[in-house]
Formats: sequence, structure tokens, C-alpha cells
Amino acid sequence: TAPIYKETFISLSSDILGVDGNDSTGMQRVIGDARITSPWTLWGGNRITLSVDTRYDVYNFQNYDLIESPEFSGLKNRFLPSGYVEWGLPLFRPGENWTHILEPRARLTMMRHTKTSEIFSETNDSAGALLSDTTLFSNNRFAGYDLWENGTFADYGAQWSAFNANNNVSVFVGQSYDFIERADTDLNSGFHNGASDFVGRVEYSNLKWVDFKTRFRLARNDFSLNHIETSAKIGTAKNYINIGHIWAQQFIDLQTRDDDINELMAGIGVQVTDRISLRFDSIYNATL
Repeated sequence: TAPIYKETFISLSSDILGVDGNDSTGMQRVIGDARITSPWTLWGGNRITLSVDTRYDVYNFQNYDLIESPEFSGLKNRFLPSGYVEWGLPLFRPGENWTHILEPRARLTMMRHTKTSEIFSETNDSAGALLSDTTLFSNNRFAGYDLWENGTFADYGAQWSAFNANNNVSVFVGQSYDFIERADTDLNSGFHNGASDFVGRVEYSNLKWVDFKTRFRLARNDFSLNHIETSAKIGTAKNYINIGHIWAQQFIDLQTRDDDINELMAGIGVQVTDRISLRFDSIYNATL
């Protein structure tokens, strides 16, 4: 909506999904979400954002295998109120050649403590969770719709950036902390009870023909590298090539290491006419 008071606004969203199998199984789902967000700029440049959210899901199953009820038919529903308070303080330092910005940020998110069983079926939607710089300070740290957040947690980090007329560079490092015992998630997700792994991002652009980005995850105990993905876009907005690489450690359990993830990425974009362009992207799994 437009601001209803100062910069306060309301956002509404809805998602409807129907899945029918050829074996008399099916599922229909309606998800509703309403959020009020109120950002404020206070003395000294401090920025405070307050938000209250409510979400309600309704599922209708036909002969569906749920986690606790095989071949279940009927309605299931969930209700999740939540809210967060976020603080940030951008610190500017103009210069003749470069302008520097350092911004520490912190967010406390509060929501009802949910159990693992409250994800009805692992086959409905992505139940994955992968900690990265993009999931910090976001309203939903998990992929998909079916796996819900779990209790109260905090996100915190800092970003430094510098720019001039021809270049832009930024570095971000952050971490998440869960105050309540988490639902079971993938051992390789980066989430843990208490403090998570550290995540970060490094970006550079010369604002013309080079865009470089790398994001990484470091183990919370010894800062060893657990995940890194790097990509570069070379060219203009209309004609370019993309190259990239993803590497990640994988563990079967706390003592057993699996094959590392190793993927190569490449792509190209060509503007043929003002109205026609061609795009091609490829990923090669180089895991041994």
C-alpha cells in the first residue's frame, strides 16, 4: 500500500497451489500473509524498522502421505504470528576519490516455536535450508513454503562499501543466532543451535563491463571454508558472458565427509535486434 502513516505501509500476499497425482492423490493449498512495516530514521542517523506479520495456511489433502499420517484425507491449517525489530546505522565518509559507507545491522525476529512435525509433508515443497548472505535479514530464511521458521532468532552483521564515478566495491559479513532449539535441518545448511556459521559476500563492479561477486560461508568454530560460489559477468547489459564456480563441503554426519560439491557455470547473452535477444546458461557438475 501507499504509506498509511509517515513511512508505515501494509503488504499483502497470497499463494494458491494445486497438485493432482494419477494415483487418486492430491493437495490444494492456500497461503495468506499480511505484514505491517514501519521504518523510522532517528537521531544520529539511526534507522529502526518495526514489523508485525501474520500468516495462515490452509491445506486440503486427498490420500496424501503426511509425516505422521499416511494416506491422510482432510483439512490441515497453520497460523504463525511474528514480528521483528531491526536497527542499522549507515556511517558515511566522503572523499575526493572514494566515498566510504560502513553500516552495522542487527535484527531480532520473534515468532512462535514450531515443531518439526508442523511441516506436513516433505514432498509438498522444498524443505531445504541453506544459510547465506541473502537469508540474513530476510523474512523467511528457508526455501519454499512448507518448512516454517522456528522460534526467536537474531541476525547481525556489517557491510562496508566504497564507490566513485567509475567503481563500486562492497564487503559484507554476518551471522545468525537461534535462541530456541531448532527443528531438524540439513547438517550442511550452516544453521546450528545457538550461533550459526559466518556468511559473507564480496562484490565489485566498474559500472561498465565487469561485475564480480563471491559469497562464502565459514565454520563458526575454526573459520574453515565450507561453501564458496563465485561469478563474473563480462560485457554490457545486452551482450555478455557469465562464468562461475560453486564449491561446498558435504558431511554425512559430524564425523563422515561426503564428496564435495563442485559445479562450473557458464552463460552468454546476445542482443540480435532491439526486440530479440538470445540467452544461454549451463551448469556442469564436476563432482568426482
